[in-house]
Amino acid sequence: MIKKYRSKQIYTAFRWTGDPSQIKAQPWGEEVIRNGHIRFENIGSQDATLLIDSKCGTYTYTVNPGDWIIYGSGCDLSSCKPYFFDKIYEEVP
Repeated sequence: MIKKYRSKQIYTAFRWTGDPSQIKAQPWGEEVIRNGHIRFENIGSQDATLLIDSKCGTYTYTVNPGDWIIYGSGCDLSSCKPYFFDKIYEEVP
């Protein structure tokens, strides 16, 4: 019999607008920028992009304005397209 499971972890998340100050305003923002885990490209243009290195350093997430930035335990950062975010996550009251 196959069972269904839901993650018990609580994440914080926000939709990125393309503005670097959104990252800097997060409690973990300055540290991940200083450590090079997050890099910005084409800021101020229509092609603004945020690059997030995975915790293990083997993958780089490309984040576009409108995508969700997800922060989990252990300083784990990732991104998610809005379509998938709405299907995977639900807001915790």
